[in-house]
Amino acid sequence: MENLEELLDVIKAPFLLRKAAPRLKPVQIISFDGTVMKIRIETSLKTKESCVPVDGSQFEEETFGKKFIGQASVCDGTLIRSEGMLDDVHLVAERYVDSDDRMILKTVVGDVTCTRVFCRA
Repeated sequence: MENLEELLDVIKAPFLLRKAAPRLKPVQIISFDGTVMKIRIETSLKTKESCVPVDGSQFEEETFGKKFIGQASVCDGTLIRSEGMLDDVHLVAERYVDSDDRMILKTVVGDVTCTRVFCRA
């Protein structure tokens, strides 16, 4: 995990979240129902579920305690890219599986890039 606390600082996430998040070991469970990506994130503090259409249509969800409005699409059949506004901040998130069968989540806000690696259970 790289730059998570810095990313949370840039998006003005609550102080306690900025300090706790780097210590958590989230589990992400991702499944698909047609063109909808279902994401379930489990930590010792809470569980969050969201449904993201990956057909380029607009969606809205709460992320880091803020409202995200954006679009997601599949690029090259291997990368899922979400892009939009998190309140007043532009955010880009990319998910893909690397050659070691790990899911990489790269989130970019301004000049801060946060990379998180999730291993298959």
